[in-house]
Amino acid sequence: MIFFDALPEGAVKLEADIMTPHFSPYYDKPNQNKAVEWYDPILIPFLTVAAGQTFCFAFAPRPGYQNDNAHADVRQVSAWLKDALIEIGAGAKTAVGYGRFKRKWK
Repeated sequence: MIFFDALPEGAVKLEADIMTPHFSPYYDKPNQNKAVEWYDPILIPFLTVAAGQTFCFAFAPRPGYQNDNAHADVRQVSAWLKDALIEIGAGAKTAVGYGRFKRKWK
């Protein structure tokens, strides 16, 4: 299958968020620095896509792909894609809720 870029179904609303790593010296050189409480946190602002945005995902069989089960294969890949977006998410920071999707398809 060929997977195309996911496209927003309208204007995308962005929001600002901030990461605050507290142990930067430890992360930079873990063999030399301990993860201790007296390091100053560093504020790292970044943009996120606001919750509730709708995206369109598309894929297609590779050119020349033909077999007796082609339609079944497309349905199976569609089901896998839907399940993956809901169960696993897409992109970074899915463990804290970014890149999580809800069912809303045609």
